[in-house]
Amino acid sequence: TRSKEVSSGMKTMAGAVVTASSAGPTDNVSVTGATVLKMDTSSNNVTIGGLAGGVAGQLLFVVKTNTSNSAILENIEGGGSQDIKLLSGADETITTFGGWMLVCDGSNWFALGK
Repeated sequence: TRSKEVSSGMKTMAGAVVTASSAGPTDNVSVTGATVLKMDTSSNNVTIGGLAGGVAGQLLFVVKTNTSNSAILENIEGGGSQDIKLLSGADETITTFGGWMLVCDGSNWFALGK
């Protein structure tokens, strides 16, 4: 699911909002033009091993928006077009609300915080 928002009052523009679910794909989730990736864990755990379509300098907020099940990011999983490199050096899980902030270098995504 994609949406775009433009705020004319403040002259700011947010990129697309993309939703990932357990239906997949989980290793090449397209984030082309996105600034937010919502993880829909309402029916099951959602695991993301890699992203696709990121460009150098792109910021991405990965957000778990409900308390059902878990949101999991895999550290350097190797199956995706663009690997995710997490601060812990290991896979990370969120079981309640929260998320990650990532930045792309054009080839990989690096966590700036959780």
